Amino acid sequence: MRWKRPRQMLNRLARERELGRTRNLLVAATGTGKTVVAALDYRALCRAQGGQPRLLFVAHRVEILRQALRSPAFGEVLAEGRAPDSYDHLFASIQSVASADLLERFGPDYWHTVVIDECHHLPAQSFDAFALPGVQRAAGLSGSQDGNFVLS
Repeated sequence: MRWKRPRQMLNRLARERELGRTRNLLVAATGTGKTVVAALDYRALCRAQGGQPRLLFVAHRVEILRQALRSPAFGEVLAEGRAPDSYDHLFASIQSVASADLLERFGPDYWHTVVIDECHHLPAQSFDAFALPGVQRAAGLSGSQDGNFVLS
């Protein structure tokens, strides 16, 4: 992994947040550190707020969830029929979010931060469901074919 690129992405994301742009899409080539950037961004938020705001991390594959959740002490996985004890720091598959009716059960302001990894795999209606009005920070992560980094 080239650390120059994730640092650039993180700095740009921080600038966007300073401008009040809290719903962002990071597009970069596979393996350039988008998930790491999302984790570092969340860590910076935790430091700034002095706590750990509720987080929902969504991906289309369970392997991505397990890679993103490196410490079981931090959060839980909702996938493959497993039900978590807590939904505060949840790493969930797209299918599990839908089948458990999470967005309807917990409401639009339960999670402070929502990260959707490989968001280009989401059908449009599923993506729209995550654009909850109460979510204070949202980040979609997506791969690009040409290796260029885009933040919108």
